[in-house]
Amino acid sequence: MPKRKINHQTRRQLARRARVGNNVSFSQIKTKRLFRTNLQWATIEIDGKPVRVRLSARQIKALCKTK
Repeated sequence: MPKRKINHQTRRQLARRARVGNNVSFSQIKTKRLFRTNLQWATIEIDGKPVRVRLSARQIKALCKTK
């Protein structure tokens, strides 16, 4: 995986929290559930140094587009 440059402010803007929704069974009973973010390990360059961090797939995709 290629190294990517990112600053802390950009990373915070791209970050997403878990969203809440419902599990709906066949009998239409609804129970709460979480839609969690798709976190992946990525090596990025911060201040010229490679750092291994956990980013969401959405963040990684956005970083590839800006390059």
